[in-house]
Amino acid sequence: MLNTIAGAYQSVESPIHSLDTRVKLAFVAVMSLSIFFLDSYIGLGIFLLITLVILVASKLNWKSSIRALKPLSIILLIMFLANALSIHADLALIGNFGLSSEGALRGVFYVLRIVMLVLLSLVLTSTSTVQELSQALNWYLSGLRRFNAPVDDIITTISIAIRFIPLTFAEFNRVVYAQKSRGLDFDSGSIFTKIKAYLPVFIPMFVGLFKRSYDLADAMDSRCYRGEGRTILHAEEPLTKAQGILAILALLAVLVISLLF
Repeated sequence: MLNTIAGAYQSVESPIHSLDTRVKLAFVAVMSLSIFFLDSYIGLGIFLLITLVILVASKLNWKSSIRALKPLSIILLIMFLANALSIHADLALIGNFGLSSEGALRGVFYVLRIVMLVLLSLVLTSTSTVQELSQALNWYLSGLRRFNAPVDDIITTISIAIRFIPLTFAEFNRVVYAQKSRGLDFDSGSIFTKIKAYLPVFIPMFVGLFKRSYDLADAMDSRCYRGEGRTILHAEEPLTKAQGILAILALLAVLVISLLF
């Protein structure tokens, strides 16, 4: 079931899958930070085009990517309405209060930024295994060991968090299917009715996730887990010259676009 869930690793032959995980991790990190420096729709359009090209090149399941945005629909709607609603409305709803065209455009701008962040994160976790991501993080953070930083514990924590991304979507789908089998309708009615129908899903979803986390903590504790001194089963491959040059050019392009626009 997990291989069809958004965020889970999908074994597909694609240019993005063949890239070194360290390159992908650096690109996604810089791109995610650069998105927040955008202040024009031209820059947003360029970044959105880059995100769509990456999504197409990764050859991932589009349906799973769209399903990944469903749990965020309430947050995205609230974000949009918080910007679109104004007392100086172009489309009055109650008195002078209503929708502002300028606020609506600003709301779309912020919503698209969050959507791009989610899609880039999904591409990273869907084209790289947890082990590859752990080794990439270990490569970047290895220098902190000189300062006695708990690098292994940090990597383990991040790896577990990444592993819980597809588990969150799986738990969400499980609760939705359970509610549908009990007759709850998620598809009919207005958008507000649909959002209200999804509200009972989140409480059992979080309960299930907390239960999984407690089970994992008990399993690690019963095996006397310690972060330090872990054995790496696969040797770390050196970064090729071609991929290094590609990574530098891509990072520079992203930085230039974010600064210019």
